[in-house]
Amino acid sequence: MDRESHWNRVYESKPADTVSWYQSNPERSASYILKYAQPSQTVIDVGAGASRLVDALLDVGYKNLIMFDISSAGFDVAKARLGSRSELVQWVVGDITKRPKLPPADLWHDRAVLHFLTETHEQYAYRDLVAGTVSPSGYLVLATFAPDGPERCSGLPVQRHDGTSLTKLLGPEFELLHEDREIHVTPAGAEQRFCWTMFRRSPSKLRVPRRSSNPAALRGTERPSCDCSVPASHQKSQYMGSPKPPHYSGIWRETTSDVAAISKNIYIDKYQFRAMLLL
Repeated sequence: MDRESHWNRVYESKPADTVSWYQSNPERSASYILKYAQPSQTVIDVGAGASRLVDALLDVGYKNLIMFDISSAGFDVAKARLGSRSELVQWVVGDITKRPKLPPADLWHDRAVLHFLTETHEQYAYRDLVAGTVSPSGYLVLATFAPDGPERCSGLPVQRHDGTSLTKLLGPEFELLHEDREIHVTPAGAEQRFCWTMFRRSPSKLRVPRRSSNPAALRGTERPSCDCSVPASHQKSQYMGSPKPPHYSGIWRETTSDVAAISKNIYIDKYQFRAMLLL
C-alpha cells in the first residue's frame, strides 16, 4: 500500500472535522506539552495533519514547532486555517518508516500514528527515529489505541498498545512516567479507547542496536581480504576471561582499558563484550 496516497485521499475526500480522530479542542495533548516543554523549546507533532494542536500551541507562545506528516494534503488544510501564522511553523512531509532526517526535539508528540505501524520493521524504524530525534532528558508523548480499542481505523489494521508494550519497544533509555486512558468520541458518535503514555529519555543509558536479521546487510556480502580467523586454541570457551588471543593483541590492548566502563552502560558482562569485539 502507498501510505502517502492513502492519507492524501482521506484528506482530499473528507472535511477535516469529519475524520474519526478529529478534535475541536486537543486539550489533553496541549496539557502534556505545556507541562513538559517550555515555549522556547522544540516540539515535534508526529502525524500533525490538519490537527488544531498547532493553533493551540501558537496561541500560548510556542516558537519552535515542527509539524510532521506523510500527507501534504492534511498540511494544506492546516496552513489555510492558520493563514500567515503558518509561516511560524516548520512543516515536514515524509514517511516515518523510511527514517527521514528530523531536527532535534525536546518533546515528541504522537497521537494516532504509531498504532498504524503493524509490522515489526516499521515499529523498529519508528523507535530508531525517536532515538535519533529526542534530546537527552527530552520527553515522548504517545497516544495509541488501547488493548480494548478499535482493531481497524480508516480502512487499515492497527497494532494496539499499552505502557508495557511501548516500554518494550522503546527500550531502557526511555522511562515510563505516566500512563492514562481516554475514551475519544468520534464526530460520528463512536467510542475509541486510547492509551496515553509519557516517557522521559535518560541520558545515562545507552541503547545497544538490535542485530539485523540479515547480517550481510551490516557487514557487506564479502569479508575483508585479511586473515581474521581465530585459532582453534583460542575459541570462545577458552578466551572468555582467560589469556588473550595473540592474533588480536593489537586491538586487545586498545580496548580492554575501556571495557569495564562501557559494559556498565550497556548492561552486558565485560567478558561477553570482549568476545563481541573479536567476532
